[in-house]
Amino acid sequence: SNVLRYCGLGGVVIGLALRVAGTAQLGPHFSGFVAIQEEHPLLTTGCYRWVRHPIYSGSPLAFAGYLLVFRSQMILVALPLYLAGTLWRITDEERLLADVFGPAYEEYRARTWRLVPFVY
Repeated sequence: SNVLRYCGLGGVVIGLALRVAGTAQLGPHFSGFVAIQEEHPLLTTGCYRWVRHPIYSGSPLAFAGYLLVFRSQMILVALPLYLAGTLWRITDEERLLADVFGPAYEEYRARTWRLVPFVY
């Protein structure tokens, strides 16, 4: 139905907005690689207040939205593969952040969600 398609479009818009907001908040410290830039701060405000990985939070939401908008079975194949790769990358990032920021990162990790507030 069109209602599902519009809900999907909303998911795409919100998911992409999360990705853009997280990237913008990182600013020059954003990298496509798992790396810490020079003078990289530990972000704990803005969209990083609730989840440690807002850029990655937005992608599954956008994928789910695309599924509802386009009703493509290819998305059903791509989504689990994307999620597996993302969770692997998150593990690497969290290991690096813990090494660099130490107790400050552990405290931040203890009070935030990984990807979805109140869920995971």
